[in-house]
Amino acid sequence: MSRGKELEDLEDLASSAYQNGRYQEAALYHLEAAQVARSQGAEDTAFSQGVTGAISWKLAGRPIRGLTVLVELLASIPPTASLLDVGMARKQVFRIICDYRPKMEYLPQRLQELRTDVDAGHLSRVDVDYLEGCLWDARGHWADALPFFERAIVSRGDGYGFMKFQIIAHAFRCCLRLRRREDAACWCDLLERTESYFTESGIAWHEACARLALYDQDDERLTEVVQDLTESVLGLQRPTWDRRAEVMMARTALLRTDLGDPWMVSHPARRVLSTRIRGTYEVCDRYERHLLLVDYQLASLRFALGLCPQEDYYARGDRAPVRLAGASPLGFAEIAKRFQAAKRAIHTARRYAQHLDGCFGSSWRLEELRERSRRLNAVYSLRQEKHQEDLHARTFN
Repeated sequence: MSRGKELEDLEDLASSAYQNGRYQEAALYHLEAAQVARSQGAEDTAFSQGVTGAISWKLAGRPIRGLTVLVELLASIPPTASLLDVGMARKQVFRIICDYRPKMEYLPQRLQELRTDVDAGHLSRVDVDYLEGCLWDARGHWADALPFFERAIVSRGDGYGFMKFQIIAHAFRCCLRLRRREDAACWCDLLERTESYFTESGIAWHEACARLALYDQDDERLTEVVQDLTESVLGLQRPTWDRRAEVMMARTALLRTDLGDPWMVSHPARRVLSTRIRGTYEVCDRYERHLLLVDYQLASLRFALGLCPQEDYYARGDRAPVRLAGASPLGFAEIAKRFQAAKRAIHTARRYAQHLDGCFGSSWRLEELRERSRRLNAVYSLRQEKHQEDLHARTFN
């Protein structure tokens, strides 16, 4: 086989693997293609293949390996390298740091450097708008983030850059955070029609549908779309989507009374929390897992008190506790045990939230947990009602 044919075959294999979400395979093929191109003196191709290989490592749950490749590439940029490839490498360095190792003293400075590249014509403003929106999103300034995502999607062509579905998915989540449900539904509809040839775009749409159903507290619809989401991630070599699908599955299970006590070993939510998916967690996903554990313990306490499940993530509608028909509250010792477990979960989540809020110069995660703590105390106070009911029953029997 000629060296030219070998390179072409590797590029085809890498492209197919990447498009179908087999990112670990894609990383190996792209980096092998980079070596072959370098041996042929095609430094521009070697640089391009190296950048896509690094991105593939990040998506496969190995971001530090991807970051190492990018730093090495940027340390010796060949004169013939495409400005688009150089720009993509710099944007990906920012994205990896923002998603996995955020430092507020670094990110704004790096963003300003990327804006300078835009002014020099070396980088697309669309992608920098997207990155700035991601930073505002991580800081909890969702209303400030949205204009950047809107501008990015309006201006985004079909050129080389971040994919459209990523931008739309961020805008969708911001709208739900802002309780702009109709706007979120519009973004969800747009997501369904965007880059349908790409596996991850379809998964992002399934997750958006699941979040909308959770927001609407539409239990029947939620069960259906979460099943679709779970099936859509099968075979994908991207741990992030596995984690997000499992979180949605756990939240769905916590709303189902037919599954019984969440503290049972066989309960789906408990199984999710007992399993750690391979790969490095994005900081947002790690925080979501802490929050899920808090909400799991809250759900377990409600069950112990004989209360109906409540949706705690978006926490919309009437929050008044409702007794579950036919349910018998558990004993005081069990209720106290679950209350203490929930307090420990909040304490652990608060430590991580404090770290993450410090990284991004924000406070919304700590406030979110303060609200969970208030919710926990309100639920636990209902044990007094149970005590009064027991006293009444003993008095008249």
